[in-house]
Amino acid sequence: MFRSVLPVTSRFARATMSSVALPQGAQPVYTAINQKLVSALAPSFLVVRDDSRLHAGHAAMRGSPHRETHFDVTVVSDAFAGKTLIQRHRLIYGILAEELNEQQGGTVHALTITAKTPAEFDRTAK
Repeated sequence: MFRSVLPVTSRFARATMSSVALPQGAQPVYTAINQKLVSALAPSFLVVRDDSRLHAGHAAMRGSPHRETHFDVTVVSDAFAGKTLIQRHRLIYGILAEELNEQQGGTVHALTITAKTPAEFDRTAK
């Protein structure tokens, strides 16, 4: 399981993937999710967790050649200010449309999303 964490600091709010270290051996879909979320949302905090191994034996995954199918993302970004939960999720789905669309070669079967503003994140962290 790979996990990437960007801590809450102004330096990471401006980060690009060239300055963010991904785990050694990170897979292509995992890397693409990280890169796209950082690029589009300039998050102050980002966790991407690949939970695919937990679902490998499920009926929907049997016989699938894809190994990167289930992800959990936590994104903290000013881009969510003034948006409802559904608008935040739609924004993330739009950013990751290629990974989610099976007809376009996407392999992500399930995506769990936590999307907060920095103020909301600070309140829940206490």
